[in-house]
Order: sequence, then C-alpha cells, then structure tokens
Amino acid sequence: MLRFILCFGFLCLTIVASAQPNCPAPTLKLYHNDKELTGTAPEGIVSLTIKIQPDAQCSKGTAYEIVRGAAYLIRGEQMLSQHLITGSYLMLAHWLPQMKTGDKISVVVNRMYLVTDKEQKIPYTQQVFTRLTIK
Repeated sequence: MLRFILCFGFLCLTIVASAQPNCPAPTLKLYHNDKELTGTAPEGIVSLTIKIQPDAQCSKGTAYEIVRGAAYLIRGEQMLSQHLITGSYLMLAHWLPQMKTGDKISVVVNRMYLVTDKEQKIPYTQQVFTRLTIK
C-alpha cells in the first residue's frame, strides 16, 4: 500500500512538473487608473490593480491568475499594516490615516495559476514581488 501511495505521488509530481512550460519568471506590475506605477505612488492613493505580466519568451496567450498574496505598509524597518490579496484589486483606503510620504507599499503574490494558451491552469510556485514608495 505504501509503495502504491509513493508511486501515485511521484506520478502526480511528474505530471505537474512536465506541464510547466518553459516560460521565464513573470513580472508583477501595479496600476492606478490604468496607469502603470513604477517605483513611486502618490500620497493618498486608495486602490491598486495588480497584474502579472508574462515574460516575452512565453507563448502567446499565456496569462497568470492571482489566487493569494499580501500587501504591506512599511515605514523604515517597521511593518505598520498587512492586507491579504485574493485577486487583482487592492483597496488601500484603510491605510490612508497611517500613510505618509516616504512609506513603502510592498506587494507579494505567492499563489497563482499560469493559464496557458490552451486554457490549462497550472499552479505556479514562484512568488513575485514589487515595492512602491509614497511620494
């Protein structure tokens, strides 16, 4: 019985590993009002849209679906607040009373699906990360 369980587990891992396409790591991008934010965000920002951009070497039609992640409000070395992410939209209004110029918003997506051009969803195990500074 143990041999069967081990063989079945190995088979499952093999199927998942072989289904992973040769696609370099994606890039996490943040948008506000359909404008990409690179490095800085305006003070008083109340929402962000999170997009995972496939690498140019990936096959056409490849996309990523965000399942879970977290956003952190950081001042210096201290984390002031954390917000869980369960999709591609992040509300920041609850951070407005705390947010100051120079604070950082770090966004980490650690669970997502790679959606192939054949509509196959493959669990993607690498996390992606980005950070903005409030100006």
